[in-house]
Amino acid sequence: MDGDGAEWAGSGSLLPSSVMAVAALLAAAVTLTCVVYKPARQAAGRAAFRVAYFAYASTPLGLYIHQLMLMQSADKAKVQTKATSLGQDNFAYLIIDDKSHTAAVVDPADADAVKTALIAHKAKLTAILTTHRHADHSGGNHALLKAFPSTPVYGGLGVPGLTEAVGQGDVITVGRLQFQVMSCPGHTVESVVFVLSAPSRVPSVFCGDVLFVGGSGKFFEGAPAVMFDSLAKLAVLNPATLVWPGHEYALGNLRFAATIEPQNERVHAQLRRAYDAAKHNTAFVPSTVAEELVSNLFLKASAEPSSDAAIAELGRLRKLKDAF
Repeated sequence: MDGDGAEWAGSGSLLPSSVMAVAALLAAAVTLTCVVYKPARQAAGRAAFRVAYFAYASTPLGLYIHQLMLMQSADKAKVQTKATSLGQDNFAYLIIDDKSHTAAVVDPADADAVKTALIAHKAKLTAILTTHRHADHSGGNHALLKAFPSTPVYGGLGVPGLTEAVGQGDVITVGRLQFQVMSCPGHTVESVVFVLSAPSRVPSVFCGDVLFVGGSGKFFEGAPAVMFDSLAKLAVLNPATLVWPGHEYALGNLRFAATIEPQNERVHAQLRRAYDAAKHNTAFVPSTVAEELVSNLFLKASAEPSSDAAIAELGRLRKLKDAF
């Protein structure tokens, strides 16, 4: 389905009739949840979500919606030094070996923005790293492959344009830069994160939708126990490791955390900084593993020894955040 999506999206044609039919079914399912009595409404809501998620993650509809969002927010897109803001809250990251001027890009949802960043930094793209298959992270893969046909695409199975599947313990080398791959399922089954090490650089982790500043991604394709294990891997990274998430969700995450732990001053301090960043329209990245261990309730919960109680707490936090 990824190939089909790339073909019709690239040609600029309208949604195929089959996708329009899916969209109509989604609208009908959502309408149904509004008119039936509460128990049935809850069940219908869960069913509608499953249908909607399947359509988003596994059909051309997801890519189409992503491209619509990019078009609607194109006037807001901006290029930052080695980080590109995509749409309203997505990030792609351009990581450059300063000596060779070779570069890797992480989660290039918008190929045009990535090309602009490459030109601005006079860098040559030599690797595309994709944390998971969702269009708001992989939507630019095919276009970048068309522009740079020899560039390998790394990621988990199912990533659009994938040329080299990677998993736990694999290492990707770009110039003097090395990215260690960590398998972190839960948001999606194929989710990976990339841990960067390089000479004279503080280590970095590019998290996709596994870990955000102040929060974590939804558990779309994994139980709390699965996400617990994934977050636990991040919790034991070098505390100085810079955290580069896939979305700018800090403000909402920290507002939620402040309601759960109102006495946590580190949460409130981060929240003040997040408000200040939003006020000045600046990205609130990066954070550090050390900071997230004290102000991110999801990472804190997953840093505890694995137990039924610790996993249940992570699940409780997710349900509360989903309803926040």
